[in-house]
Amino acid sequence: MNARALLGELLTLALVSGLCAAAWLGGEGEAYLFPRLISVAMLAIALGVAASAMLRRGGVAEAIDWPLIAPALLIGAVYLAALEWLGFYTSSALAFFAIGLLYGGGGERRAAAVARCALITLAFVVVLYLVFSLGLRVQTPRGWLI
Repeated sequence: MNARALLGELLTLALVSGLCAAAWLGGEGEAYLFPRLISVAMLAIALGVAASAMLRRGGVAEAIDWPLIAPALLIGAVYLAALEWLGFYTSSALAFFAIGLLYGGGGERRAAAVARCALITLAFVVVLYLVFSLGLRVQTPRGWLI
């Protein structure tokens, strides 16, 4: 077992546990529904990762393929920078579309692949709107394009 990786996973579990406690002990009311749901999901994922790390037998941790994930990290950074300026839904649509084009088409940029990615992006943004605005009634960042 890689002790350094296990330490990172256990520290992540401790951090997420603290966030979960803050979400549940922070107050009462409908405004706390979204943070509570997210904190429980984060805690479940952190518990699963920590449990799988503890159950793993030996082996070497797999190296991160930086050339593969670097474009997605760049898209994520641009997304965060544009969030307040463009708005949540527009920024999310652009980031989702860019990642879909980058990783979804096997390198080809045919009209059919772009159209499919655009339709999936549209469905993604509709689901975001339904979940955040109508379901959870969360106020999302608004920019000049919504």
